[in-house]
Amino acid sequence: AAAADDDDASARALLTVLRRIGAALEAQRDLSLRLAPRPLEEVLLMADFLGVPYGGDRGSELLWIADAALCSELPLGWAEHVTDDGTPYYHSLWSNKVMWEHPQRAWLRGVATAAREGAALLAHTGYT
Repeated sequence: AAAADDDDASARALLTVLRRIGAALEAQRDLSLRLAPRPLEEVLLMADFLGVPYGGDRGSELLWIADAALCSELPLGWAEHVTDDGTPYYHSLWSNKVMWEHPQRAWLRGVATAAREGAALLAHTGYT
């Protein structure tokens, strides 16, 4: 019974965190969609790329992760640069870290991983 209670508490905590992240990105996504609406096909392709679970029991509840990954705005403290051959790369002004993948997309890849791993826990506990 204690393990089931722990699983239920973990499922609730995961769902709460995912909802808070989604709400925090909502204004950015709204502005991005007004400037350049994205077709559903693009969102689904990004969902597949990130490994965001959708369809079946999960429905479209987590597609906001893929939609947010399509927003081009850089997180605070990041700058975009371009190599001599035109390839973009990103530099953190605070940590001095350099990366090839858009930092928001990289971060959302982690969110997608947590959502994917949490989907089994949520299904196990029956918490929605």
